[in-house]
Amino acid sequence: MKVIIINKKSNSILCFTFSALLLLFTFHFAAAAQDIVTDGELYSVRVQSNLEKNKSKYERNIYESAYSMEELGQEIKNNLSNREQSFSIRYINDTGSLKEEIKGVFDGIMSQDDYLHYTIERYSYVYEGFEGDVTISFKVQYTETKEQFDYVTSRVDEILSQIITDGMDDYQKEKAIHDYIVLNVEYDTSYTENSAYAALTKGKTVCQGYSLLAYKMLNKAGIETRIVEGDAKGLHLWNLVRLDGIWYHLDCTWDDPVPNRDGFVSYRFFNLTDEQISVDHKMVKSPHQAS
Repeated sequence: MKVIIINKKSNSILCFTFSALLLLFTFHFAAAAQDIVTDGELYSVRVQSNLEKNKSKYERNIYESAYSMEELGQEIKNNLSNREQSFSIRYINDTGSLKEEIKGVFDGIMSQDDYLHYTIERYSYVYEGFEGDVTISFKVQYTETKEQFDYVTSRVDEILSQIITDGMDDYQKEKAIHDYIVLNVEYDTSYTENSAYAALTKGKTVCQGYSLLAYKMLNKAGIETRIVEGDAKGLHLWNLVRLDGIWYHLDCTWDDPVPNRDGFVSYRFFNLTDEQISVDHKMVKSPHQAS
């Protein structure tokens, strides 16, 4: 029986306004037994003897089953959407390149959901069994629990019902959301809060929380938006917003002064083009161009 252990830590980004310093969680990889380094990732492979004993133990466990990579991806997505911290899936199919395929599944899921992507702190998985039939056990750490995620969703609905009125076009909705965030959230100069939940319950967060809250509110208001990862005097997150088919940059963090000034809203980083934002923001990961 073969046991594969994968441990991967995703970027948890704390972004600081103007002159603030950078804190970045880097990737860490942990493994036991025989270590193999491949493309910057650390894998551990432990081959155990006494196959019949392990087979008997393995066959007593019952998990959700997937018979294709598509089914496996859907099962993983369902568990991530429910913010499950620990779950197992039995996979019955070709396992020759399983670790590369699982990484591809995770990358695909997170590329489709920026909110999920930037609320996953780290994930790891172990798979064991036999060629063509393995059980994969996942562990995931999030910046928000399922209860906190549900609170954000509910609270965003309440806020939008108060600030969005009938007859507003997308530009007016975006401005109302931008103004609400800037007026009701302040930058966390202690760099300890990084979620939309903290922004709503504690009134403070860093750029990760600003961009997540903007992402949630804009999408709920029917405005297409994405999260951009880049460098702005340190690693930084902000949003892309699509208005009338054109993408613009929106940085609520940098429109919120530090120290906080009650009642003040800046529009310096409101709906900028790629050229305009590039003066002090360098895009590292951007799903679209803003012309």
